Amino acid sequence: MSEKFSQLESIARRFDEIDAELSQPGLTGNELTSLTKERASIESVVNAYAEYKAALEAKSDAEEMLNEGDSELRSLAKEELESAKLRITELEQKLTILTLPKDPNDDKNVLLEIRAGTGGEEAALFASDLMRMYN
Repeated sequence: MSEKFSQLESIARRFDEIDAELSQPGLTGNELTSLTKERASIESVVNAYAEYKAALEAKSDAEEMLNEGDSELRSLAKEELESAKLRITELEQKLTILTLPKDPNDDKNVLLEIRAGTGGEEAALFASDLMRMYN
């Protein structure tokens, strides 16, 4: 997972660099467009990574509270620890999906032609259902 952390850290650094570049005056239209597209493409990863780091911190805080305090505080810390562990697992799965390589065809448009074949009215009903499904 350390390789994943270094990849996520570099994405977060790039996000900050883009924000800094966007705040600079004198950007041309093409530069502005490419920077905002790149920022939008990595924003969800950066937000999920920030949540992940917060969940890790909450977990460590709950572990510290387990070692200290009275029994009521320990029970509260135990609940918090379980919640943090669950959240960490969810965010790890989300980050794994978000960091998968993008398909180069994802941004391209698709034309889909749906025709009612032979079969009369049933074929036309199926074609209309299929069209509604794709919409």
